[in-house]
Amino acid sequence: MNYLILRNKRKLIKLAKYFLYFNKNKVHGRVACLGRDVFDINYLAGDKPVLLNQQKVRVDLYLDWLAGMPRPRAEIVKQYLLRHDIYPLIEQQTTSQWDAGSDVLYFAMDSFSELTDQKFTHKQEGWSFCAHYSDIDHKSDFGNYFDCHGLLSISEIEMVYSLFFDWLEKKFPNKIVYFFHFPTKLDDREIYKVRGAEIHRVMLKLEGSKPYIKNVYIDEKFVLKNEKDSFPYHFSKKTNDSFFEQWCRINSHDSF
Repeated sequence: MNYLILRNKRKLIKLAKYFLYFNKNKVHGRVACLGRDVFDINYLAGDKPVLLNQQKVRVDLYLDWLAGMPRPRAEIVKQYLLRHDIYPLIEQQTTSQWDAGSDVLYFAMDSFSELTDQKFTHKQEGWSFCAHYSDIDHKSDFGNYFDCHGLLSISEIEMVYSLFFDWLEKKFPNKIVYFFHFPTKLDDREIYKVRGAEIHRVMLKLEGSKPYIKNVYIDEKFVLKNEKDSFPYHFSKKTNDSFFEQWCRINSHDSF
């Protein structure tokens, strides 16, 4: 009898979670740490919507899938990952969470994937995934099975963003895209400063022709390092708060 009660209780909990997921407001996300942190700040005092996130899905990779290319097989990639916490980010690339109905509130994106993620393609099966080069164990036989295409070519950034946002506009009309720009101030590598500047230029240009795109960025004087982390793209609480304040200024007349 106790077993039956426990089993039924588990079923009820599962159904409750299912009901909550499909009846809760949703935000479609393509955000890394910055976008997630600002998103969380926004809902500290209220009911947080479900964030359907695809953190490492570069826009050109998404365009590949729209063109019919196969999704990655996360279980194959798993054996080559140097960190266990990366695996869920590979799993996110295996399905399109953005097809979960039309009740999305808005899109939250940041620039980190096009800024830093590299693309790898399975030589025999043709599918690709994105990750940091340092996420992969390159001392293994990874190179026997995968081609590395590196970062998205800077000459292609404008084209792929244009194609992606054209698709997004048709698929999800009248949905706002909040695009958070990762500051490159704390990164000494010139390649990323140039990439960040190009992403910024292209997105400002697109905002001029697509008013549903809202770029969120802050002055470099507000970009401060995280006191407990030397990674140049993990910022201080003050920096995250500055992004949130800018987000609020941009949308002072909107409800989000």
